[in-house]
Amino acid sequence: MKGIAIAIGTALHTVFYGPLEAIGYTHPIHPILVHLTIGTIAAAFIFDYVGWIFRKPPLYTTARHNLVFAFPAFLLTGCVGLADWSANYQVSSLDPASNPVMFAFGIKFLLSAALLLLFVLAYFLFKTKKEEHLSRHIVYLLLFLDVVGLGFFGGNIVYG
Repeated sequence: MKGIAIAIGTALHTVFYGPLEAIGYTHPIHPILVHLTIGTIAAAFIFDYVGWIFRKPPLYTTARHNLVFAFPAFLLTGCVGLADWSANYQVSSLDPASNPVMFAFGIKFLLSAALLLLFVLAYFLFKTKKEEHLSRHIVYLLLFLDVVGLGFFGGNIVYG
């Protein structure tokens, strides 16, 4: 399992960083893209809740547009994060018991999978439920809480 994860990360690193390293850029891209994903999901959450509280339905459309933009940003951020991990955290073991950083990575993988499922759920709710339906507001809240958790554990990896 360890070898597969490192091989995937290394391949992603080559795809994303190879061209940049050829021109002298060696700084990780993941920390830059993280803000794009978190910002668009946070904005979607804020627009949805402000629209709900103040009864401004056009803000639901703005929230949805932010979420539509957040999805590809999330995918790109995740791929680049895996590439960064393979390049910068060549760990000797994927076992959290022998490497404390792996616990945070494991949580980030779980939260990322949950975020993907929430995006899928949001897509189907957009198609089937009215904008004022409570389930849509709950999904926006869960999306927001998920990226807060991702940011928290990402910060723990970088800053301890």
